[in-house]
Amino acid sequence: MQKSGVFLLAVLVSSLLIVGVYAQSSNDIDDKVDEFLKNVAEKKGISVEEIKNITSIDFNDLPENLSIKNIDEEAIEIYQVNVNDGPSIFILTASKKNIQKILQTPISTTLLNFGFSGESNSSLFLNTATGAQGSAENGYVMLRKGSITGISTSLEVVSGEGTIELIIYKNSDPLGFGNSIPVSSIGVKQDFDIQSRDIINFEPGDTISVYLSNNGNILWKDVINVVEIST
Repeated sequence: MQKSGVFLLAVLVSSLLIVGVYAQSSNDIDDKVDEFLKNVAEKKGISVEEIKNITSIDFNDLPENLSIKNIDEEAIEIYQVNVNDGPSIFILTASKKNIQKILQTPISTTLLNFGFSGESNSSLFLNTATGAQGSAENGYVMLRKGSITGISTSLEVVSGEGTIELIIYKNSDPLGFGNSIPVSSIGVKQDFDIQSRDIINFEPGDTISVYLSNNGNILWKDVINVVEIST
């Protein structure tokens, strides 16, 4: 089954340039940014023990063998990683200000539990973890701004054929993200899909619920459904 999840490359390292020139970190680089840059260097095969120093490069005084045009100096920065016995590397990253903002922004992930115990051949809103049945208007109320980043479903098919869809609702509106489970045989069926942050967003006070749509003559039972949110 083709997954609909989308994985977006983090903005921490927008690009990495390796060029051959020669490289204790300078005082203008704080510890978190310094650690981040060392991690980038390690991924390119340079161990921390080999690093002599890391310095921030002035855009107005670029090394002769480094030519970069049309750069927004407020958005990105260039760092030179000097090693003891070998060529240096240049790391083109988000600006120190943007790196610090990203590093200081905590990400909290929460699982919203939905489900249904027993058999049914209907289409219906799943119950919350409290046992109360949700609806288009009634569900989990969001406390903070955030994004829906995943959904997974496990259920058992007793008989019938067709497709079962798990549809996430925000307030009274179905969202274009959920699980789709084709049914051609009996037994336990599963599906999961993931989504990047900041794509399917919600605000404080928004209500999240999940609707099971039975498209066919399927008799199903014991639905376990989880919606992942990131705030």
